[in-house]
Amino acid sequence: MLLKQAPTSGAMRAATNAWLVGQEQGFVQTQLNAFQKRDPGGYATAMQELNQGLNNMSSFSRTGPDRIFGGAVAEVQQRLGRNLDFRNQADRQTLGNQINSDLLLKNCTGTRAYGACQ
Repeated sequence: MLLKQAPTSGAMRAATNAWLVGQEQGFVQTQLNAFQKRDPGGYATAMQELNQGLNNMSSFSRTGPDRIFGGAVAEVQQRLGRNLDFRNQADRQTLGNQINSDLLLKNCTGTRAYGACQ
């Protein structure tokens, strides 16, 4: 929904979305750092499971309700030349920005509004 509420200029909308993704992932990183400090074993297990699930999204999400997400994962993996690492804030931001870009290009109204994409 933020995508349609952002400024009307394409460049301004993209910049606003990139800023929002940066803010969001900065908060996520703070929480991940606290989790790692509080429970190193739990953190390691969670990151392993998240990375495994995240990096397998590109192979089975080309169709169906998560096709934009799966396509974004594949695009970012290709651009980075490696799998995504959920521990890495820059990887998460790159993925978030790719998803926003894909949604804007398809004129979608939200991440689950695939029927509303043109």
